[in-house]
Amino acid sequence: LPEQWIVSRLQKAEQAVQTAFATYRLDLAAQAIYEFIWNEYCDWYVELTKPVLNDENVSEERKAEVRRVLLSVMEASLRLAHPLMPYLTEEIWQTLAPKLNIVGETIMLAQYPVADQALINDQAEADMQWLQGLIGAVRNIRGEMGLGNARLLPVLLQNTTDAEKAQIARIEPLFKALAKVESITFLADAEQPPLSSSSVVGHVSVFVPMKGLIDPKAELGRLQKDLDKVQKQHDQIATKLGNEGFVAKAPAAVVEGEKVKLAEFADQLAKIKANMEQIAAL
Repeated sequence: LPEQWIVSRLQKAEQAVQTAFATYRLDLAAQAIYEFIWNEYCDWYVELTKPVLNDENVSEERKAEVRRVLLSVMEASLRLAHPLMPYLTEEIWQTLAPKLNIVGETIMLAQYPVADQALINDQAEADMQWLQGLIGAVRNIRGEMGLGNARLLPVLLQNTTDAEKAQIARIEPLFKALAKVESITFLADAEQPPLSSSSVVGHVSVFVPMKGLIDPKAELGRLQKDLDKVQKQHDQIATKLGNEGFVAKAPAAVVEGEKVKLAEFADQLAKIKANMEQIAAL
C-alpha cells in the first residue's frame, strides 16, 4: 500500500506541476512540489518505511523494493523541482542518481517528469486516507490522555460499514505499527462503549478505553482542578447577573451575553462531574 500510494501521489503532483507551468503559475507549481515532498513523501512515506526497514523478519527483497521506491521517488522529485531550485537539486541528484544506476552528466539533461495515468491508484489513495485519519485520531487521544508512545493501546471502532471494515483490514498492520496499537475491535452501532477517550474519523467513532491506561486518582485530581476553575468562573457571572443594578444598567446585549456564558459554564460543570463519576467507578 505505501509504495502504491506514494507513486500514485507522485503522478498527481506531476500533473499539478504540468498544469501550473502551462498556465504560467509558478507559485502553484512550487506549492504542488512543496506539498508533495513535505506533506506526503517526508511526513508519511518515509515514516511508513521505517517499520519495514527496521524489522528483522522482513525479507531483504522487500526491503530492497522499499529502498528503490524511496530513492526513485526522491529522484523524480528532484527533477520536478529543478527549474525552481536548480543548484540544490543538482547537488543532491549528483549523489542520488548513481545509487539508481542513472547515467548522466547533469540533472539539466535528464527527462522532465511526466505523469503516467496507469500508475494512479485510487484504491491505494482511499486506503491511505483511512490510515492517515485513524493514526491522527489515535495520536490525538494519546496526547489528550498523556500516554507515552511506548504504550500499546486497544482501539474500538464504531459506525463502520462492511466496505470500511475491509479497508481497515488492509491497513491494519501499518496502523498498528505506526499508531502503536495493540488491538482493533469493532463495536455494533448501538453498543455502548466503556469509559473512553474518543475521536472521530469521518462518520466513524474511535475509542480508547481508559481503564488500565490512566491512574484514576491522578485523573480525578486533574479534573477537580478543572472543576474548581470552571466553578469560580460560573459563580462570578452568576453573582454579576444576581446584581439588580448590573442587570438594570447594562445593555441588553451584554446581559444576554453573560447569560450565554453562564449556561456554557453550567454545561461544562455537568460534563466534568459526569466524567469524575465515571472515573471514580474505574
